[in-house]
Amino acid sequence: MLLRIPASKDTTITNKNVLGTAVVYSNAGASEILQVFKTYQPAQQANILISFMTGNIQPMTGSFSGTISYRLVMRNVETENPNPGQFDLEILPLTQSWNEGSGQDLDYWTDMGSANWVSSSTGLVWSNQGARPTTSSLIVPSHFDTGHEDIDVDVSSLVSSSPYGLWVGISSTQAADTNDYYLKAFRSRNSHSQYLQPYIEARWNDATGSFDADFIDIVDATGTLVGGVYDLRPVYYRAETPVLHTYLRPIDWNAAVVNTGSTDVTGTVLTRAFYRVVNNVTNDIVIDFGTGSSPSVAAFSSDAYTQMSYNDSCNYFQFPMQNLVPGFTYRFEVGYFDINNSWRINILDNRTFRVI
Repeated sequence: MLLRIPASKDTTITNKNVLGTAVVYSNAGASEILQVFKTYQPAQQANILISFMTGNIQPMTGSFSGTISYRLVMRNVETENPNPGQFDLEILPLTQSWNEGSGQDLDYWTDMGSANWVSSSTGLVWSNQGARPTTSSLIVPSHFDTGHEDIDVDVSSLVSSSPYGLWVGISSTQAADTNDYYLKAFRSRNSHSQYLQPYIEARWNDATGSFDADFIDIVDATGTLVGGVYDLRPVYYRAETPVLHTYLRPIDWNAAVVNTGSTDVTGTVLTRAFYRVVNNVTNDIVIDFGTGSSPSVAAFSSDAYTQMSYNDSCNYFQFPMQNLVPGFTYRFEVGYFDINNSWRINILDNRTFRVI
């Protein structure tokens, strides 16, 4: 299971020198872009503050007691400014509450308000100007080889310690050196393209599996499979979290004759099967196979977050439609490890669905 949690607030704070004045009281909470940089002379810096409502996953997990991991994704945006090249960011848990604000000006920083370089909100100052936490030893690094990359890092160690969100800035080592790192930018939650807005992805494996061998014709078959997500509807609302079922069988499958009064269908049960989501128009992979670190060995790897459950008649999985941007058409594809531990991908039928 995975759940993409959008940013609930974000902003850039800076002490940048603009026309001879440090704009320490300016706010950029409504800007489409988040900036991070550092220059040596003049000494100036910009940091990012970003928050996510990670508590929203609790209704999804229910009584689940396994491991949940969290991955921070922030999309790069190119600007007319020089690229910083190779550098390092650090991500820390914020230790103070803060106000997002409504400023938009990233050219002259004329929009005053908080949060800003000095204050977290009206009348409340940061314990350390620039908001870098001084009491936390939890740091997640993010390295950039070219300066054009996204942030895509595991922040599981920070989430439980960050009720106020995350601080993102130049590493402490590079903040103290004599080099310039100017300018790195990311899309904010106010970006017009929802595909590019930042999110935290919560991942966990909630798959289960059991079957009665007397009623199963084939388990973990080899060869080409046919079938699809047989209860897929053409349209879903983003608030829906349907349980979807796949019915698969080899293309040359002949069902065994079983003398029973049951009307249940039988076919191929895949004990190590996974799904992915593809944009049906562009063929972009929106959510890739989450097979975990050792999928060919363990039946249920704890970090395999798109693994499908199975029972006597089919594979199935629960999928939150809020993970997808509305207005587009998508399809599910299935990958699996067969009885010989070979990885296979089956496109299935061409059923598609749209999210509104």
